[in-house]
Amino acid sequence: RSRGIVRARRARTAEGLYKADQRFGPGVETYPDGSQDVGLWFREQLIKLCTQIPSGFSLLSYPEFSSFITHSPARISLSEEEKTEWGLQEGQDPFFYEYKRFLLNDNLTLPPEMYVYSTNSDHLPMTSSFRKELDARIFLNEIPPFVEDGEPWFIINETPLLVKIQKQTYKFRLTATTTLWTFSWTVG
Repeated sequence: RSRGIVRARRARTAEGLYKADQRFGPGVETYPDGSQDVGLWFREQLIKLCTQIPSGFSLLSYPEFSSFITHSPARISLSEEEKTEWGLQEGQDPFFYEYKRFLLNDNLTLPPEMYVYSTNSDHLPMTSSFRKELDARIFLNEIPPFVEDGEPWFIINETPLLVKIQKQTYKFRLTATTTLWTFSWTVG
């Protein structure tokens, strides 16, 4: 495999990867007027990743979507307190069960040593104290090395689960981890 540039007689330039004198993989084709096509090479053809369509869709053509263009991205910060996302709405929840009351109190949620009796804990609720305990075990009781400077950072997708994932990633972004893996192969 090698990388190369081919200049054609018409001043067209093809740039990309070559294998056995055949173009393959990602590449760029530059035309005499300076325009470029980016894509994947298939033999001598460049399969374009983006193609300009004169009558293509644009949010600018639809004023009712202008808020998506002018809307400033949301921001989150670690200083925001974690709050329970649901409360006790007995009247609104058609599947309300009494055990939901226990989720609000960590001491009543899981009996002591529940992990001894259950090999599959997927059905068990994850309480905030359990999350803290997992963080302590994973990061060996070290305080995560982040400095909350008070400046929130931008997020594009405001889906609640993705916001939680982004907060967790940001919280432990500077933590160096080393994991040793042992693989055993059984032939038979």
